[in-house]
Amino acid sequence: MSDDVEVRPARDEDADAVAEQLGHLGYPASPAEIPARLARLRARGEAETFVALAEHRIVGLATVHARDVLHHARPVVQLTALVVSPEIRGRGVGRALVGVVERWAAERGADRLVLTTALHRAEAPGFYERLGFEHTGRRYARRIAALVAAFFMVLTALPISYAHAQVRERRVSFDSAGLIFEITPPFAARLSLAPPVLNVQY
Repeated sequence: MSDDVEVRPARDEDADAVAEQLGHLGYPASPAEIPARLARLRARGEAETFVALAEHRIVGLATVHARDVLHHARPVVQLTALVVSPEIRGRGVGRALVGVVERWAAERGADRLVLTTALHRAEAPGFYERLGFEHTGRRYARRIAALVAAFFMVLTALPISYAHAQVRERRVSFDSAGLIFEITPPFAARLSLAPPVLNVQY
């Protein structure tokens, strides 16, 4: 079927189908939210959402992010989501999406494509290894909602004299979503959030 698959950037009018694919991936979303999410990705310039069409309907989705990192001379591109409708898996749709993502990465000067996949997606490692991906490391994650709430509670409790506080930067690199902040007298803070990373499923 791969010869019959069309891959193109997602459009606002694809919202219903995109939401459906996110549901297959395990991240339910309202179709009403999708246009705003796509707009945020477009605004950043170094991210894209692709959809795969077969049999006159959307049957797969991929999202990809590019970023510059200090430890590598060329940009690193990450496949942050990949999903294909369950009833059509194994027919070349995932392969077609990955091929388009690789070309997108090469156009931006990247020489590697990286991804993470959740432990419960038992079939995914074999799929990626068949495409030439190598298992090179581990992924760790920590939920940050409670930490963010605590951070802003501290901010709101600070005396008004800190209104003109100076901000100090500290660069931090993450392979998956993470957070770091510090508060020191008189007051200096820096929040660092890594790009959002979704699990992948072909």
